[in-house]
Amino acid sequence: SEVARIRSLEACILSSKKHAKSTTEIIEKLMDDDCEKAVKLAAMHSIRRVFVNFLENNYFLKSTVESSGDSAVAEKLDKFRAWLMQQYNTVKGKMLDLCCSEKLKIQAAAIRTIIEFVRYENTSSDLSQLFGMKTLHALITKLVMGPDIDVDILLLLREEVMSKPDCEYHSLLCLRRILSEEKASTRDQVSDGEERTQVIQNALDLLRVVEVPVDGIDASDCLTRVSNVAEDSDNSDDDEEEDDESEDEGEKVSASVIAARMRRKKRSASGGAAVPRPRKRCRLSRAQQIMDVECHRKEFSRTWLSLLSLPLTAVQQRTALKHLPQHVIPYLQQPVLLADYLSTTVKAGGVVAVLALESLFHIIVHYNLDYPDYFSALYELCSVDVMSARYRGKFMRLLHASLKSSNIPAYVAGAFIKKLTHLCLHIPGPSALFCLAQVMWLLRHHPKCMVLIHREKQSSDGVIPFDCTIPLEKCDALSFSLHEAKILQNHYIREVAELATALENNVLTTSTSTEAPPLDVEQFIDYNYKDMIEEGLKGSKKWSAMSHIVPESGTFVNRGLVGKCFGSS
Repeated sequence: SEVARIRSLEACILSSKKHAKSTTEIIEKLMDDDCEKAVKLAAMHSIRRVFVNFLENNYFLKSTVESSGDSAVAEKLDKFRAWLMQQYNTVKGKMLDLCCSEKLKIQAAAIRTIIEFVRYENTSSDLSQLFGMKTLHALITKLVMGPDIDVDILLLLREEVMSKPDCEYHSLLCLRRILSEEKASTRDQVSDGEERTQVIQNALDLLRVVEVPVDGIDASDCLTRVSNVAEDSDNSDDDEEEDDESEDEGEKVSASVIAARMRRKKRSASGGAAVPRPRKRCRLSRAQQIMDVECHRKEFSRTWLSLLSLPLTAVQQRTALKHLPQHVIPYLQQPVLLADYLSTTVKAGGVVAVLALESLFHIIVHYNLDYPDYFSALYELCSVDVMSARYRGKFMRLLHASLKSSNIPAYVAGAFIKKLTHLCLHIPGPSALFCLAQVMWLLRHHPKCMVLIHREKQSSDGVIPFDCTIPLEKCDALSFSLHEAKILQNHYIREVAELATALENNVLTTSTSTEAPPLDVEQFIDYNYKDMIEEGLKGSKKWSAMSHIVPESGTFVNRGLVGKCFGSS
C-alpha cells in the first residue's frame, strides 16, 4: 500500500544520508491534495521525522572538516545543503497551509509538525539559514489570518505552545504586531468588514489561551534552548539615535525624547555647555526578556490593549469582557489603563455594561482606582430589564458586593433601598426576593435610612411619587417613604409577602437588635422558580381526617338503614 511505501522510504532515508533524495517522493504525497486522509497523515508524520533527524544531525550546517577538505567535495556538499534547504522550506510552507485545513486531524498534525520544527531549528546558534522563532510567527500569523479556530485546536495550542514561556512570549509579540497592522490598515468597512472581524475573532481566541507565567521562569520549561547571555549595551552612548531608541522595535519615539534632543541641539549650536544625557538603562536581550516575568506581563498588557482598541462586534465585546476579571486583569502590568475603555462601555448599557462594571469593581477593589461615578452607573443599571435578564445573577452578585462597602453615605444607601423596593413591583418573584433581602440588609447597616419606613404619608392619596429615571445624586430618596412595602405584603408569592411584612418589624431591620436572625442575601442570588417549586414539594404532607367521628369496627355499623338491615345485633 501507499502507507507502507512511505514508511519504507522513511526507514531508508533515516538509515543513510545517501538516500536523502527519496524525500521528494514523500513530499509529492504530501503536496497531493487528492490523496486519501490516511496517506496524507502518513506522509506528514514521515517527513516530520525525517527532517527532525536532519536538524538533529546538523545536515544543514557546514562542519569544520568540510572546510579544510577538498574544494570539489565541499562544493558538492554545499549544493546538497542548498537542495535540502529548498525541500525543507517547501515542506514547511505546505505544513503552514495545512494548519488551516478543514480536517481536524490533519490540522492538528500540521501544527505539531511546525512546533517540532521550531524546537529543533534553535538547536544551534550558527543555523543562520533557518528561521527559528520566525517559524512560530508564521504559524501564529497563519492561524490569525485563517478561518475560525476550532476549540480542540485552541486546547492543543494552550497545552503544547502557550504553556512554553518562549513560545508564549513570541506569540504575544506576533499578535501585537498583527493587531497594530490591523489598526493602521485602511480597510473598507463594507467590503473588508467580515475579513477584519475574522482576524479580530481569531486573535481574541488565541489571547484567551495565553498563559502568563506568575513565578520565576525555568529554562527547562521553554520549548527551545534559551541563552541567558545579555547584549552588550555599554557603548550605547556613542550613538545618539541608539541612546534614545525604544526598547521594542518599531515603537514610536515619545514627545519628551524628541524635546530633549531639540534642547541638546539648540544648546550645542549656541555654544553653551552641553547638557549631559541621562544614561540609558541596559537593554535586555531577547533571551533575557523571555526569562523575565515582568516582560511577559508588559507584552501581555500591550497586546490586550491593542485588541480592545479595535472595533469589536457585540459578541466579541461580551467575550472579552467576560474574560477580563479573572484571566486578564490580574496579569496586566497596569490594570488602571483599562479604566477609559471600561467606563465608555458602561455608558452603552445592557449586558456589556454589567460585564464592564464587574471589571471596574475588580480594579477599584484590588488596584485602588478612583472612579467617582461607579455607584451612579450601578444605580442606573438597576432596571426591570437587567433584573429579568439571563445574566441577572452576575449583576445581583456584583450589586451585593458593591453595597457591602462601609463608606457608602446614607443618601446612596437610601436611593438603592427606594429603587430596589420600587422594582419589586415589576420584576419576577425570585428577583423580588433578592431585592427585598438586599433592602433589609441595607436597613440593618444604615439606620439613618429607617425614616423611609416610619415616615407618615404626606399626600392625600397616601402615595408619594418617585421617578426612577432621575440620577442618584438628584433623586433625594430619603425624602420619600417605602409605600411599595404595603403593596408587596399582598404579593402572589408567599415568601415575598413575608419579607415585605418583615420590613416594618424593628427587630428584623435594626442592626443593634440581638433578636434579629442572620440574613444571607447571597442565597437569593441564584434563586429561581424551579427552586421555589422544589422547596415547596419537599415539605411534609399533613393528611387531615376524613371525619371527626371515629368509625366503629366491622364491615357494617349499627347506625343507619344499612346497619339495621345487615349489621350484627
